[in-house]
Amino acid sequence: MEIKGVHRDCTIEIDPGAVVDNGVEITMNGSGHYLKVYCGAVLRRMTITFNGKGNSLVINEGCKLRGAMYLRQENSSIEVGRDTTFVSARLFAMEGRSIFLGADCMLSTDVTLRTSDEHSILDESSSRRLNIAANIRIGSHVWLGDKVTVGKGCSIADGVVVGAHSLVIKDLEQRNSVYAGTPAKLIRKNIKWRRELVS
Repeated sequence: MEIKGVHRDCTIEIDPGAVVDNGVEITMNGSGHYLKVYCGAVLRRMTITFNGKGNSLVINEGCKLRGAMYLRQENSSIEVGRDTTFVSARLFAMEGRSIFLGADCMLSTDVTLRTSDEHSILDESSSRRLNIAANIRIGSHVWLGDKVTVGKGCSIADGVVVGAHSLVIKDLEQRNSVYAGTPAKLIRKNIKWRRELVS
């Protein structure tokens, strides 16, 4: 693990029972950031970047994560629920908004979650900003397929599967269902999924 950046009054708490390998790079710029990694979590080939002030990242027990997490501006936060796995996900928490993932989620290759577009879209006449940042909340036991993108302000119910290459731009409210498409739409209800193959 390598820690970089210019920072002050930051807290890093990594439980002795967690595994953070040499391929993990943590950059902290700014002040008052908080990083907590609980026992049993495994981080490999991961980039974690804090910029701004007072941002927070919590990785709970049993997570196995690869990818990148970015926390920017002030008071942005990410919490990853226990036993969640990332193959190679990118999470962007910005503008004081949060990303929350419940327990036992599975994020596949090139999944992206972002609370902000990072640039402004304005009303032509009033110059009022239209694309306001918003929180993302993912329920427990949610499977996001390859190259799924979840946009700002979206919630996904427990037990949902989102098909590969889908774009989520509104809440997926039906528990234990499959959604797919651009934008993602309900495909099938009353399903359950397992990590292991069942013959």
